[in-house]
Amino acid sequence: MESTIQTPTASSAVTTSSISNQVPPFHLLEISVISAQNLAPVSKSMRTYAVTWVHPSRKLTTRTAQKGQTNPTWNDKFAFRVDDEFLLSDNAAVNVEIYTVSWFCDVLVGIVRVPICELITPSVLTQKNSSKNTRFVALQVRRPSGTGGTTLLTIVYLPY
Repeated sequence: MESTIQTPTASSAVTTSSISNQVPPFHLLEISVISAQNLAPVSKSMRTYAVTWVHPSRKLTTRTAQKGQTNPTWNDKFAFRVDDEFLLSDNAAVNVEIYTVSWFCDVLVGIVRVPICELITPSVLTQKNSSKNTRFVALQVRRPSGTGGTTLLTIVYLPY
């Protein structure tokens, strides 16, 4: 029994141009987690770090601040690749959780969640000058028992 191998025809071949047309346009959302002030003292010795994300499947972590206790400084920068659908979504948000290192299980100090629509307005989405798309924001850190400090973030939106 002979087996034949079919060769691709011009209509079945995948071209580079057809692949590039399938990739949706993306933007970079650059987030700098700078510091926190007046965090709730949830443990005697606080060595804190922050976990940042815009998509739950891709969380990034700052270095652990060895000093600072309730006033840590990280100055860590993260870049997230986002698409138009994300930027225009009502549910899109920047999330930051602050933890302190503990022996058995790290302890949640507080949470910051800010909707993208409060950081990037529709008019900014159409601008191409990235210097006009930088926002410095101070956000309230929330604890289950109430408020507990302030986190400073820099948000940069880079359209491509």
